[in-house]
Amino acid sequence: MTRIFAPEVVSDVGAGHGECPTWNPADRSLVWVDISAGQIHRFDPSTGADEAVSVGSQLGSVAPRSSGGLVLAIEEGFAVLDSFAGEPRLVAAIDHGPGPVTRMNDGKCDSQGRFWAGSMAYDCAPGHAALYRLDPDLRVSKVLGGITISNGLDWSDDGRTLFTSIRLLASRSGTSSTGLFDRASTPLTSTLSPRHCPAGTACSTFQPSKVCPRAWPSPTA
Repeated sequence: MTRIFAPEVVSDVGAGHGECPTWNPADRSLVWVDISAGQIHRFDPSTGADEAVSVGSQLGSVAPRSSGGLVLAIEEGFAVLDSFAGEPRLVAAIDHGPGPVTRMNDGKCDSQGRFWAGSMAYDCAPGHAALYRLDPDLRVSKVLGGITISNGLDWSDDGRTLFTSIRLLASRSGTSSTGLFDRASTPLTSTLSPRHCPAGTACSTFQPSKVCPRAWPSPTA
């Protein structure tokens, strides 16, 4: 029997483009971003309070740092905040290359503390985006290029398979710590309508073999 969950509004703040909800265990808050407003929000479920700070740039994603503060994927590349109300510091600029104006998009940390985030052109130009990885020593690697919108990252329980809304990337057997890949990608089949494309990803802990995409109207539909 399929269980139906009813959504509940917990913070009606009127975001322009809310994304990347991430739990921060350090202060038991939910951080998330309003991409178009360039804001990071921090929601306290114990009080219902939501506070926001502006970072002065379009903001694709955010993740807590073990040393405190946050790591960000902003339009220009990767930045850090030493505290929630601090000023962002660009620590790794990304050269998006010639062509359409491009920004960083969705991102998430893996179990080894590496922040993975991809990019997208504002006009969704095909093949202009890429997936990057920021290591704890602030070195950046371009993991995969030639994609259109890098979005919706999550890992299998063993950390050896990275799922995105576009592609499935299988890590090199026995050497998952390298962050390198044997093969370009393996597409997943889905039951989405041709008028929709995946726009987010989560791996089910209740059914480990299941990947749960979030649908969005296709720009080509």
